[in-house]
Amino acid sequence: SGKFHLGHKMVADEMVWYQELGAEIYICAADFESYIIRGIDLETARKTAIEEYLTNYIALGLKEKDLNFWFQTDHVVPYYRFRDLMAGRVTLNELRAIYGTLTPGKILSVLTQSADILHPQLEEFGGPRPTVVPVGADQDPHIRLTRDIANRLQLQFGLIPPASTYHKFMEGLQGGKMSSSDPASYIALTDEPKVVIKKIMKAKTGGRATVKEQKEKGGMPEDCVVYDLFLYHFVEDDKELEEIYNSCKSGNRICGECKATCTKFAINFLKVHQKKMEDAREIAVRIASGIN
Repeated sequence: SGKFHLGHKMVADEMVWYQELGAEIYICAADFESYIIRGIDLETARKTAIEEYLTNYIALGLKEKDLNFWFQTDHVVPYYRFRDLMAGRVTLNELRAIYGTLTPGKILSVLTQSADILHPQLEEFGGPRPTVVPVGADQDPHIRLTRDIANRLQLQFGLIPPASTYHKFMEGLQGGKMSSSDPASYIALTDEPKVVIKKIMKAKTGGRATVKEQKEKGGMPEDCVVYDLFLYHFVEDDKELEEIYNSCKSGNRICGECKATCTKFAINFLKVHQKKMEDAREIAVRIASGIN
C-alpha cells in the first residue's frame, strides 16, 4: 500500500535466498486486503504492487523462473473455492479471539490470506508440499490459525501445516516503528541522494551526549539505527561489520563518521539498485499480466 523501503527489503532478501536454495516462490499482491482494510482503490493497489513491490523484488535478485505471482482479486477458480470452503472450518469466537472486532470484509480478508498460504498445496497447483512463510512476529497468530485450518482440512486435501520464519523488525530511522505512512521513518528504494542524506543525518544513533563522553565510554551500536543499516543492508563482510561495531564500542568511532560512511554506502547501493529497477520494471509488468 505504500513505498517499498528497507524494511520490506529484509523480507525480499529472504525470498531471494530461499529461491537460491531451490524453493519455488509464491507472491501474492494483496489488493483485496488493501481495498477492504485500508480503503485503497483496486487500480491504485495493483499499480503499487507492480511498480513498487514486484519491480523491487526482481531488481533485488528474485528470478522469474519458479516464481508465481497473483492478485487476490484476480486468480483462478480453485483458489476461491478453497477460500470459501475454509469458512466452514473456523468459528466467529475463534476469529474474535485473534483479531478483535470483526466486519464481513475483515473475515473475508482473513480467509483470503489463509488461502494465499495454503492453496499452493492443492492438487491443481502440484499437491501437498512443505511450505515456509516469512513473516514478522506480529503475524504469528495468523500463521497459527492457518496451521489449524490446514490440520482441519488435512483429511480432505492432505495439507501439510505451513512453517514460518520470523524476521527481525528494523527500527524506524528516528526510533519507533518503521511505517510506510511515515516517510521520515524509512529509506525508500526510490529515494534520491539528497533525501537519503537528510534522513540518515537525522537518524537515531547509539551515541553518547557529547563526543568527549563517547570517546570515554564508547557508543552503543546495539541501540543505533545507523548500525542496523550497516548490519541488515549495506555491509556484507562480517569482519568489516565487526570492525565498525568494536570501534564504536571502544569510542574510536563517532556518530558523524558513521553517518557519513552510511550515507555513502546507501547512495551507492541505491544508485545501482535503481538502475536495476529500470530493467526489472518490464519483467514485473510481464509477470503481472501473465505474459511469459
